[in-house]
Amino acid sequence: MHTQLKPQTSKGDTRQHGGGSAVTIPVPRLTIFDVPAIPSEYRSSFAALMTILRGGAGQESDTDWRDFEFSGIAAGLRWTLAADDAGLNGLAAWRLIPTSRGRVFFVEDLVVDPTRRRQGIAKMLMAHVTGLARELACQYVELDTGAHNAEARAFYESIGLRADAVHYGLALPSSVRGRDAELVGPCEGRSG
Repeated sequence: MHTQLKPQTSKGDTRQHGGGSAVTIPVPRLTIFDVPAIPSEYRSSFAALMTILRGGAGQESDTDWRDFEFSGIAAGLRWTLAADDAGLNGLAAWRLIPTSRGRVFFVEDLVVDPTRRRQGIAKMLMAHVTGLARELACQYVELDTGAHNAEARAFYESIGLRADAVHYGLALPSSVRGRDAELVGPCEGRSG
């Protein structure tokens, strides 16, 4: 599914600046589209966006992010991308989850290039995935965000999402991860 989102005007956006002079700012055509895997032309931008999302920590090489992508695909993860002629501007990673409450469209990650923030891209991505969730007969759109991330929480509330649950997590040391791992130690924190 591809959705073309047209700029407000095809010639640019006119804004007043300090001394009253008007400046025309070009508005690129943004395309929102769903993909089962990250297209090769966006691979390095994908790695950069995911590294930004994770605060520059953890998996930072293109190879590590490729491994993440393939393990995500195996677990049902899909992507909605926002791109223009300059490249990848943002993305939403999502999956469908059957629950006792009904089918949930879970937004795993939402990230926009820092140079493109406050231009409506996150809002367009969320509008697109909400429409997709309706098409896929989901009863809910859900996501998690860090309790410390006041800016993200304010954004989600501004588009109609409400905090209606508390998410708990337990970080497992790498030495105990796996099929037979036991839960050990307190949670050291959770990013995202």
